[in-house]
Amino acid sequence: PNKIKITNGNIMISSPGMHLNSPINSDEFFDTGDKGYLDEDGFLYYLGRESDYFKPSTGRRIYPLKIENCLKKLVYVN
Repeated sequence: PNKIKITNGNIMISSPGMHLNSPINSDEFFDTGDKGYLDEDGFLYYLGRESDYFKPSTGRRIYPLKIENCLKKLVYVN
């Protein structure tokens, strides 16, 4: 049930789990702050972050670089 779309080069996601405690309509998408594109087969290509951090509703800045570096070491992540 997860959805991904690209808007102006930005990766947008929507998932039922994102909206459990929120009045947001489940059809709305969250801008991840990541750049990428979907190819004709539906594969997602990640091109990098728009910024070095993102701020969720808690207002804290989160720097995802450590997580991204771990993901880059995985065999199936290109």
